[in-house]
Amino acid sequence: MSGYPSHQVISPPGLSPYLVGEYKLESITGVPNDDEVIRIHAVLRVANKLVDVQGMSDPSLLSHISEHLFDVQMAKYIQRCAQTGPSPHESVAVSRSTERTNEVTDAQINNLGTGSNHAESYGSVQTTSDITIHDAIARSIQLAERSNQLIERSNQIVDRLTEVVERCSQPAERSNDPAEKFSELVGRLNEHLERSNHIAEASTKLVENLGGVLRNINRVLVRIQHAIVRSHRGNTLCAIDCLTNEKGEASTRDNWTSFSWLSKTYPNNSTKVSVIINGGTQFGHVYGEAVAHFLRFHGIGNEYFKDGSSLTLVAEKEGDARARLGSYLTSCLG
Repeated sequence: MSGYPSHQVISPPGLSPYLVGEYKLESITGVPNDDEVIRIHAVLRVANKLVDVQGMSDPSLLSHISEHLFDVQMAKYIQRCAQTGPSPHESVAVSRSTERTNEVTDAQINNLGTGSNHAESYGSVQTTSDITIHDAIARSIQLAERSNQLIERSNQIVDRLTEVVERCSQPAERSNDPAEKFSELVGRLNEHLERSNHIAEASTKLVENLGGVLRNINRVLVRIQHAIVRSHRGNTLCAIDCLTNEKGEASTRDNWTSFSWLSKTYPNNSTKVSVIINGGTQFGHVYGEAVAHFLRFHGIGNEYFKDGSSLTLVAEKEGDARARLGSYLTSCLG
């Protein structure tokens, strides 16, 4: 997928006079850096502390800074997602239908050919993911703007409510009218708060849907990377070390996490793992703790562990765990 546009400008909100003297937010062109994000966080913390200070509270400024921080963080997130994908010039074979991106399975991708239409499918995934993400971002921003408007309206109602309470302390002959207005304002305030809650729920659901779209895109990109590795003829056990997981990470950090190195170091039948590579069966040799590492790394075989966060296999299930690992690697390289 494409990265965040380098010419895109994110403009900050205007700050109150008492903040301008200590902080300065400038327009951001392209992908924001960490220092720019830290400055926005600093201003937001100060604005939050001033909410309860009489004469210095500015709820609209607080909402504008929060919206600016959201825009900046979303820009960084889009760029980070773009950087985890495979290089555009590498070609892989995936389905040419962009409408079925979310339905891609292991079998569909692993049974593709060796690469004549890989680049075209990658472009389809890129176009669909860009449109979906930008549409979700636009809708999220619209919901945030509507929420800010309701918050401002609620603040106005609270101010009027305070005035009515003060008037209620006046002589009894004038108390009936303010009491009626008080009840009316409370009712209107409840209506606005209820609408704010509905908008907040819709915004949360939209963010969850966006997260699901991004996870589906990541899974497609992982399978594209596996197809690239599989398309190379003459692969050996070393090809296993090139496979990435859904986070875009490679399993090899050192010798102890290298499948090929472990196979040379522990060549005995008790550590055997059978893998089909390019149509031929090859045997790797990996001891129990390393089997657990590879299962966790690729996010498979949870049923073979003692608990959800453990790296220890159930003793009587180690053989099944080896078979599951071999089956998964075969689906990637067979």
